Amino acid sequence: MARFALLLPREEMVEPAGRIARELEMDVVLNQSVPTERILDLMEDCRRTGADILVARGRQASILKEHTDFPVVEIQLTGLEIARLLHRARSLVSHLERPKIGVVTIPNMVGNIQGFEEIFDIELHTYFISGLSEMERGAEQAVADGMDVILGGDFVNAYCRRLGKRTLFFDGTEDSLRTSLLHARNVGQVADAERRNTAHLQVLLDYSFNGILELDARGIIVQSNDVACKILEQEREKLVGLPLSTLMPREDAEFWADALAQRRELYFSVLNVAGVHVVANAAPVADWDAGEGMVFPSMRCRRWSARESGLCGNATGFSAIWLTAGLKT
Repeated sequence: MARFALLLPREEMVEPAGRIARELEMDVVLNQSVPTERILDLMEDCRRTGADILVARGRQASILKEHTDFPVVEIQLTGLEIARLLHRARSLVSHLERPKIGVVTIPNMVGNIQGFEEIFDIELHTYFISGLSEMERGAEQAVADGMDVILGGDFVNAYCRRLGKRTLFFDGTEDSLRTSLLHARNVGQVADAERRNTAHLQVLLDYSFNGILELDARGIIVQSNDVACKILEQEREKLVGLPLSTLMPREDAEFWADALAQRRELYFSVLNVAGVHVVANAAPVADWDAGEGMVFPSMRCRRWSARESGLCGNATGFSAIWLTAGLKT
């Protein structure tokens, strides 16, 4: 079951996030608030506790996506929450016919909000910034543009209050937490299904009598089972990361590269791989109309009788090897 780390910008979000996660039967290994400047310090704790998926908001989510390899589910304000905030902002200046409302935030917090202009009869301006260093610039621009009410985070609120400008904290409710945690749970379920499929496939690979190499779209070996290593008389560590073609003589390498590029089927083709002659079948694997890979079963040649030797020429030896090669670029 996927494990989740909930990394939140405000302490008051911790309790409802934990409660909703329990209702959704999510396995949460970390649930705490953290200042943005310390968000990356928690990565060691996330790895130590076995977290698979991170849930975060705003700038913190952007930092995690940029600097870690964890999947990140972003907490984004729902349409209803944005509507409530804009309604509150509109009520602060109800005496104005069409007030100017400014929103200073990063794009992943709100999405597209321009549709609310007509609903609330307001002039809505968005000031999207990429990080804390640009926050003051965004707030300055909102003030310079004459916004009647400015929505933003702690920094923007403090800046506006110093200048005597009306401001509201860009806060969410449990709605956005629940929506984001539901999304995170769905992502976890997909990851769990993929993990199960991978585990089942790995058992088939490990107990196969055939050697199996998996290649990516460029024809580079990404994994090998034990039988393939024995057939090719190569260590797994030396095979992984090598283009398969580098293990073949030039003529065979060109033949294989052509089959891979054209997704062409091969039937009982004799190829020299790492100095071992193998007989191979290859068939493209397709996902709808997109080529996903190439299944390449092959066998090591043994000594044949004179009558059989025409199949393999002068090759000696034979057990099976399957090569699975990705075709997407």
